[in-house]
Amino acid sequence: MSRKYETYHLKIHRIFQEYLKYFEPETFAPEPVHPNSIGHFLIANELFKLLLE
Repeated sequence: MSRKYETYHLKIHRIFQEYLKYFEPETFAPEPVHPNSIGHFLIANELFKLLLE
């Protein structure tokens, strides 16, 4: 859909998989669905980098 409508596409799952090589999952979220403040910061940081491309 992102290609079809020419929008940004942030691959959050892939980003978290990279960080989970170095940190425990609880670092980013108390349970598998809802991120905590660190998880939200990670998403925001990656979005910021995407928008600066």
